[in-house]
Amino acid sequence: MKRISRLPGLLIVLLLLASMGFSMVGTAEERIPMKVGDYVEFGSYLEARILWRMMEINDGFPLLWSEYILCAKCFDAAESGTAGKGSRDLDKYGCNIWSRSNLREWLNSAGRVNWSTQPPTSGAIFKNNNYENEDGFLKGFSASERGLLAKTDRRIADSNGKYKETTQDLIFLASDEEVGDGGRWGLNAESRKKTPTMQAANQDRNGQLQTGSSYLYYLDMPYAAGSCDVGRVAVGSGIINYDAACDGGIGVAPALHLSGINAISGNGTKENPWRY
Repeated sequence: MKRISRLPGLLIVLLLLASMGFSMVGTAEERIPMKVGDYVEFGSYLEARILWRMMEINDGFPLLWSEYILCAKCFDAAESGTAGKGSRDLDKYGCNIWSRSNLREWLNSAGRVNWSTQPPTSGAIFKNNNYENEDGFLKGFSASERGLLAKTDRRIADSNGKYKETTQDLIFLASDEEVGDGGRWGLNAESRKKTPTMQAANQDRNGQLQTGSSYLYYLDMPYAAGSCDVGRVAVGSGIINYDAACDGGIGVAPALHLSGINAISGNGTKENPWRY
């Protein structure tokens, strides 16, 4: 993974610490260690602050993954405008390619989304939770927080491990290479499980998201044998399998890469996360 934007004047000591799995926050004099596994509070969604887990430190800066499922949305709407109808699978069930997905456009927008394909209207998705008129995910981030987001190269591989595309995103989904068994983040079926926030459960029009209960969520991985199925982590078991891109009942647990090291408070615990 390549982080594109960097802060000028980075001290050499930060790069040395990064090679040992550490970053630094606060002033140079304070030298507070920031390590993989720490918690970070950053940005807001549905008027609630977002809690993230630090999964990697790249070039001294953290990659964060949402600790909770933040909402349920489709990956991409049925291109025909009517879910289940059309001459092609992507017309019926949406597109499983991340670069063309509604979810990518929504996650990386700060205001009204300029949809480049069929918007996620109620008729174009299964299981409700249409979001064609919802402001983009980044609306809940302050200008200073948005300024700390690093545009990151993401190599998207399908279910056979074949690379399909490279994108540049501020907000993205986790990949099978990161969360799968033996993946970079060292997770297993149990540690992959995620529960929704209270706000996500309240927003869910299907009533399927329940706080305290693990729920399924999307990955960025297209199913190799088709054009419409997308990888997801299953409910309860934590096993990775696939579902239609237009399924509006799938959870969203985004990730991001910060380009800043200026956390001003906290100690990295879940109870007192780093705050920027």
